[in-house]
Amino acid sequence: MLTYDPVLATEEIPVVNQPSAWKNFERIIPSLIRDFNIIPNRLLEFGVDYGYSTSAFAHFFKQVIGVDLFKSGDHGDRDESIMFDKVSGVLKSYPNIKLVKQNFYDYIKTDNSFYDVIHIDIDHSFEPTYNCGEWAVRHARVVLFHDTNQFILNEATNTSDWSQVQKYYSPVRKACCALAALYNYEFYNYDYVQGLGILVKK
Repeated sequence: MLTYDPVLATEEIPVVNQPSAWKNFERIIPSLIRDFNIIPNRLLEFGVDYGYSTSAFAHFFKQVIGVDLFKSGDHGDRDESIMFDKVSGVLKSYPNIKLVKQNFYDYIKTDNSFYDVIHIDIDHSFEPTYNCGEWAVRHARVVLFHDTNQFILNEATNTSDWSQVQKYYSPVRKACCALAALYNYEFYNYDYVQGLGILVKK
């Protein structure tokens, strides 16, 4: 795993005014595009939430597809029809965004497209993240994973034994490590807030 140290954009990047753990990550998107030679045409996002990251990506990519169930999960109880309508309304000024109300497991059964970038911010347990990520590395050259830094820092840094350090990683980071090793991708990690994992085809 390599540490990613981007140049943060100084200009204001228009995003929706919604709650998000993704706040300020939009400032690294220009660096991601430059550093990893991304053609900003098509981006697929699993996990839309209130649309913050979706709107940030839409500022740079020609087409953004956001897939989410828009119902209860990590963020508390929600009515999926109300949430879908609300997020659709929030994002209506972005004509290049298409929202899909669907579980990622169902979505990947029928989509054989290739994307410039896929962003994964779903259930943060290992199995769903790994399964979604495994499909993503076969359908994009760059795959992003939110929340790679949720691990027990003190215990992890009190040993130099790599196998001991790994056991304290968040399930998201463990999935990134496993996928990078299996599919020969480079794994970069941006340490800001909860962390952003970047898998790039070597």
